Amino acid sequence: VDPEELAPQRERLLGSPALVVRQIRQRWQSRSGEPIEMALQVSPLFTRPGQPAYWLITLDVDPCASDGEQTLRTALQDAHLRLRGLDRNDPVTGLANRRGLNLALDRSWRRCLRTGSSLALLMIDIDYFKSYNDAHGHLAGDKCLGLLAQILKRACGRPDDLAARYGGEEFVLVLPETDLPGACRMAERIQKELTACALPHPGSGFGLLTISVGVSARVPSAEHDVAALLAEADRLLYVAKREGRNTLRSA
Repeated sequence: VDPEELAPQRERLLGSPALVVRQIRQRWQSRSGEPIEMALQVSPLFTRPGQPAYWLITLDVDPCASDGEQTLRTALQDAHLRLRGLDRNDPVTGLANRRGLNLALDRSWRRCLRTGSSLALLMIDIDYFKSYNDAHGHLAGDKCLGLLAQILKRACGRPDDLAARYGGEEFVLVLPETDLPGACRMAERIQKELTACALPHPGSGFGLLTISVGVSARVPSAEHDVAALLAEADRLLYVAKREGRNTLRSA
């Protein structure tokens, strides 16, 4: 829809002195000449009483629509899905971000609680990443993060496995229906694959880029929650770092 077609509606949309939610239904003409019926809802967003800082305009297309309207409706739905993906994915690595991780943790915990199976978590940290960044620059640091992210993606061999960037150089791997020995084997495979990449890191003491891993696993119960499982993996990661790095610790 041509934005100029909305200009005459500005007063009707935003000019209400009562600052209430406005609901408007109107037909516009698309650039191809097809009529399109849309429903708009205009809501004030306040930062101080009586003074809207923003106006939120939501738009929907009539589901009983022509082909042109259905095309626009599909485009709006696609845009919504893309925005939701941006909300849940880390832009540097393409992995899930903290929000995406939290959703996956909750979903996996409830699933394993229902089935009585074990849920395993790997908390992963790149060893001496700050010195790598300082020596090679942030662009090289981002490539380093991307390299590990690709290895973690390949490790997610099942639909419900999930790799996420937890923050900085820390990552989490969520493995539903996986016991502790299986999770430790997965951690060892990831470490070996990263070592095989032979990415030089003179400042690490190992000469190559390496990772430390904390591994926790538990069969969910009503007496515990997934936050405790994540905290345990985080604690074990720091045990691995304290005891020399380039290793894993589990419980």
